[in-house]
Amino acid sequence: MSAAAITELAKHLPVVLRDGTRTSISIPAVVYHAFLTRLGGDRATFNARLREAAMTAQPRPGVSRSLAVRFALEASLGEVTAPTQS
Repeated sequence: MSAAAITELAKHLPVVLRDGTRTSISIPAVVYHAFLTRLGGDRATFNARLREAAMTAQPRPGVSRSLAVRFALEASLGEVTAPTQS
């Protein structure tokens, strides 16, 4: 899916953190679709990787839970960079 075809700004995904807290994290839609593409479109695999990332994420001052989970996903799936303008 191309970035131009993505109509939503962010995906809000429910997760359970290491301390048992249930929360919802936000991932930019472009990043979500990039992760999904790397996994061959397999949403079940993405959800499993998301659960793993939520359990290992380390929120800290200046790093929100959403960003900590995204960092953990990027550590697992590779960094996602913004598309370049031509």
